[in-house]
Amino acid sequence: AGAPEIDVWPDVVDFGEVEIGQQASAFVTVANIGNTSLTLQGLEMVQGDEQEFGIVPLAQMPVTLEPDETIEIELVYTPMVEGPASAVLLIGSDDPEMRVREVLLGGDGLAPEIPELTPRERIDAICAFYMTGLQNGTIEGVGRGRSAKNKTIALGHMLISARHLINGGYDRLSLIVLYSVEKKTDGMHRPPDFVEGPSVPVLNEMVNDLIEAIRNQ
Repeated sequence: AGAPEIDVWPDVVDFGEVEIGQQASAFVTVANIGNTSLTLQGLEMVQGDEQEFGIVPLAQMPVTLEPDETIEIELVYTPMVEGPASAVLLIGSDDPEMRVREVLLGGDGLAPEIPELTPRERIDAICAFYMTGLQNGTIEGVGRGRSAKNKTIALGHMLISARHLINGGYDRLSLIVLYSVEKKTDGMHRPPDFVEGPSVPVLNEMVNDLIEAIRNQ
């Protein structure tokens, strides 16, 4: 008596390097090399990082393959974290000799390349961040009343001064102002900070990154 017989290729799929958040596709071919109808009963992703791998749904399931008939199964890999990932695709059928076939899947998530910002783009971002912090209360002047307000105004003027210098092509000269801003936002007692609040450490880091970028030009 005849019987269905499943064949699957490839049995290992390597998606290679894919940027986090991007998607890569690959195909697995399933064939009936037996002499009676073969029924595909299910597809399942298991083991390891199966949440990063997906199966593009077939039009219907189960699927019947006549002898010598083939079908392609599309798989996708969408890395969510950096580094290698793996999973196993299980293909269930009514092949009496092998009810479940396994396909090993692998890929490597790459961190996306972040373009290097110019000093002009950096100082614009710092000024915008500072203004937003003042508006939402995550950056406040140190002290009380008018004294605190004057400090936020003074620091704002320093940032604007640095922006004018950088926009004018005087990046190196802006370092004098930026060093002063850095000292007034570093959380140290001497010299005393002009501002405080949960966004100030981020502001200080942005200023330090800008200083480093200018020094490395």
